[in-house]
Formats: sequence, structure tokens, C-alpha cells
Amino acid sequence: MRDEELARSREVGGLTHRVLATLAQHTQRPSPDEIKRAISAAMPGYAPIEARAHRQNIASGVFAYFRFLLPPTPWSFLGAEVALGPGRVDLMWQEAGGQVLLDEIKTGSSRQLALTRTLDQITSYLDCARSEFGDSLVGLRLLSTTDPRRSLFIHPGGEHQPLFATPYGKAA
Repeated sequence: MRDEELARSREVGGLTHRVLATLAQHTQRPSPDEIKRAISAAMPGYAPIEARAHRQNIASGVFAYFRFLLPPTPWSFLGAEVALGPGRVDLMWQEAGGQVLLDEIKTGSSRQLALTRTLDQITSYLDCARSEFGDSLVGLRLLSTTDPRRSLFIHPGGEHQPLFATPYGKAA
């Protein structure tokens, strides 16, 4: 794979995160038109054919997140790109009682969930989040927009389990 293709993949992932954050600030049930407008507003200038492909990939990730991966009620959006140690967690959610839930979203192949760099990333986030939020931290959701069934829930202590075997996966 060429370097520019890898860079575009990361860029599309970042654009997907930005669109998710924009929409989550206002609604947990965006309409197709709202999604289309948010994607158009987030897109930098690409050649028309490339832009169309990126819009399709971003739309796919956004639809998958809101359909399958959105935290269930009563979680409400708290922030995006929240600094945690050396990195930034994609989305953060909070329950009325003050509990905090973190989302790390992967928009490429679901194989990314098992990569050493991904596991190091979430370990770092959990270490920092435990220090910052203490017992209010419920855990981290490691999400795949391309294969939501492979998404994981990581407890504050680092134990993994399938997301949909927990109360932190959206009911279908």
C-alpha cells in the first residue's frame, strides 16, 4: 500500500470522528440529511472522485456508529478528542450519576482492534482515565465501525469482553 493511501485512511478516520462528535453534540438520532450536511462541512478539498469515495466511507462509519455502537440511554455526550495522557480519546460519554465511558473508534479493518499499538493506546488511556476519574470510570469501548460485532468493552482493570455482552452496547 502506498504511503499516501495510508495517510488518507487515517485522515478519513479523523474526519469520521469529527462528524460523529459534531452530530453527537446535538442528537443521538441524526437524520440522513443531518449526516450528509455534517460530512460535507467536514470535508477538505479533494478531487471529485476521491471526495465521493471518502464521503461514502465516512457515511458508512457514521451510520454504523449511530445504528450499532451509540451508548444506550442514559449516556450523554461529554466531549470529543479529550486529552488523556499522551493521546486523545475519540469520544467521552457521561451518565447522570457522573460515571464516565470512553470510546476509541477504529474505522478501518476490525483487525486493528488486536494490534499491539491499539492495545498499548487503550492501556495508556485507561491508566490516565483511572487517575483522572477514579471510580467514576466505567470503562472504554474499543469500537469497529466496519464490523461492530467485533467491538470490545475494556473494564478499568484491563479485562476485555465483547461489547454486546455488556450493558454498554446499544440494544438492537
